Amino acid sequence: MLSLAELATYAIAMQWAMAASLLLEPLGLWWFPKRFSFINCSTGIAHAALVSISACQLSSLIAAGVITIGPMFLTYWLPNDFHASADILPILATMMMLKQASTYLNMGCYQQEDGRSVLLINVISAIVAITIIFSIFPIWGCPPY
Repeated sequence: MLSLAELATYAIAMQWAMAASLLLEPLGLWWFPKRFSFINCSTGIAHAALVSISACQLSSLIAAGVITIGPMFLTYWLPNDFHASADILPILATMMMLKQASTYLNMGCYQQEDGRSVLLINVISAIVAITIIFSIFPIWGCPPY
C-alpha cells in the first residue's frame, strides 16, 4: 500500500508529464477536425503527413525540455521527501511523448471501414505499457500496484 507521501511523489511527476502533453493541445484542437479534409486533395495526403510528423517532432522537443529541465527544477523546488518525483518524470514524459505520437499518427487507421487496426494498436500499446510498468517500477523499489 502506498503512503500519501509516496502517492504525492507520483502525482507531482504525473502533473509535470501532463503539462508537457497539454502544450500540444492547441495544435490538436486545430488539426484534428481539419485532418480528414486534406485526404481528398491531390497534395492533401502529403500535407497531412507533414503536419502529423511536425506535431510528433514538437512533442519530442517538449518532452526533451521537460526531461532536461523538470528533474533539476523538482530537485530544487521540492523537499527531500519528494525528490523521487524527479527520477520518475523522465519515463512519464517519454510515455506522454509516445502517446502524443500515436495520437497524431493514427489518421490512416480511421480511414478504414472497420476499426480493427485501432483496436489492435490500442491492445498492443496497453500490453507494452503494462510490461513497462511491471519492469521499471521494481527497479525503483516501488511495487507496481
